[in-house]
Amino acid sequence: MLDIEYRKRETFAYSCEAYSRVIERGRNPVERRALAEQYARTARISDERVDAAEVAGIIRAAAEARNGWKLILTRCAPNRRS
Repeated sequence: MLDIEYRKRETFAYSCEAYSRVIERGRNPVERRALAEQYARTARISDERVDAAEVAGIIRAAAEARNGWKLILTRCAPNRRS
């Protein structure tokens, strides 16, 4: 089971779907970054539970990261308080 903040479950789902398309279509890091930017400019999410700008930011960061999947999980994980 993945440790995802309950309120971020849809953000996680949209981010994973978008990032999978970026990985599928981008043959190298430069293409993946360009696709992430294109997604950020054109993404429209009609689900009121999801902030489209947040998903776009996650996709941009994931495209820059060495392990984008881990970054998505981290950004959607519950906040830990000590």
